[in-house]
Amino acid sequence: ARAMGLRGLRVVCLLLLAVTSVCQPVPLGGAVSFALLAKTYISGTTSTIQGLGGGHIGAVTYVELPTMTVDASNMFSTTTQSDGLVYISSMHAEPTKSLVADALSDMDEAYADAWSRPMSEPASTNPAEIGGHTYTPGVYHWPAAVGIASDIYIKGDANDLFIFKV
Repeated sequence: ARAMGLRGLRVVCLLLLAVTSVCQPVPLGGAVSFALLAKTYISGTTSTIQGLGGGHIGAVTYVELPTMTVDASNMFSTTTQSDGLVYISSMHAEPTKSLVADALSDMDEAYADAWSRPMSEPASTNPAEIGGHTYTPGVYHWPAAVGIASDIYIKGDANDLFIFKV
């Protein structure tokens, strides 16, 4: 089993860890290439962003990262905060607009699929803070926004599924 830590994040929507499962995996489509994907903007992160599909970051309107640089092709940007590329529909040339639009459509389908799955574990007794806990494979649900002020641990392997619904 492998554990990974996350710290300093404020979770306000569905968080999917893109791993497969003996249960039906969530079909991520083109969204699997993105470690961070938003319909509006991404701002203020100081974390390093890494992902299975290259750690790409995508948004429709705006991405604000301290070290972001637009590539000469104007199709993407780079940042020292990610091992992938940054794609912004409103800023970069085609095919970026289509790439981000397709990934967002696939994200919506994945969200609907994951949200429809029944809870396998009871929600935390303290819904405002999930830090300091170890989570095993399953579907978790909290009725309101949660914070991660200290490490959370995702304990499992490549065949496990974790869905956090907030």
